[in-house]
Amino acid sequence: MQYVRLFLEPKNLLLAIAVYCAGLLLFALGLVHIVNLVPCPLCIAQRFFYAFVGLSAIAGYFSWWPRFGIRAAGGAVALFAASGWLIAARQVYLQRFQEADPSGGCAVSFGSVVNDFLIALGGTGNCAIVDWSFIGLSIADWSLTAFTGLVAAGTWVFLRSKGPITSS
Repeated sequence: MQYVRLFLEPKNLLLAIAVYCAGLLLFALGLVHIVNLVPCPLCIAQRFFYAFVGLSAIAGYFSWWPRFGIRAAGGAVALFAASGWLIAARQVYLQRFQEADPSGGCAVSFGSVVNDFLIALGGTGNCAIVDWSFIGLSIADWSLTAFTGLVAAGTWVFLRSKGPITSS
């Protein structure tokens, strides 16, 4: 029980969030390079939000924002995770209720510049196609679940922190 309390301390939870996001990004790289899956634009956008969440958590853990403190880091984690959650939810919706685009493109448009950027990063897959699944859930389903947990963890850190942290 003592370890659970230690884990739920806001600063320690930020470190766990950062490690979790790093693991998710490494898993995504494994899917690309080992399983040879081509990421779609929504997948790439979700990876950016995992990176933003992880960087926010690391910044809070190492006190890179001493003026704002752990509370700001928790808020940033929750905000970035909620944004990623919206993208993952859109992809789950596309996979459940949309027909796959025969042209091979994604059925979502982020706007010309962002679309071009995501396509340049290799995001050419169709967002409505389920290429890989684990125990009946697609990558988008798992991503939605992960972002849900990250929103909860970021909110926990935000609510449990008490103002700015001090240097020790």
